[in-house]
Amino acid sequence: MAGVISCSETYNKGTITLDALIIKSENCSDLKLISDLVKKMGLESKSLSEEDIEDFGLTIFMKQADRTSTVSRETVMPKLDTAYKQ
Repeated sequence: MAGVISCSETYNKGTITLDALIIKSENCSDLKLISDLVKKMGLESKSLSEEDIEDFGLTIFMKQADRTSTVSRETVMPKLDTAYKQ
C-alpha cells in the first residue's frame, strides 16, 4: 500500500513546494496512522495500488528516455514477437 500526500512548506531560506509525497509500507496500521494524521492536518491523501505505483514509475522512465535516436521496424518487430511468445 502507498499514499500520496500533497503539501508545500516555507523555510528560512525560501519556499519548497512538494507536489506529492509517496509513502510505502507493508504495515497497514502505519499507513492508517499517517492517513489519519494527514486528515487531521487538513491535507489530502490518496491510496495507490501496486499497479498505480508501477504506472507512475514507468511514466517517469518514459519522460527520461532518449528520444533523439530511432530504431527501424525491422529491428523492433522480431524482439516484440519473441517477447510475446514467452
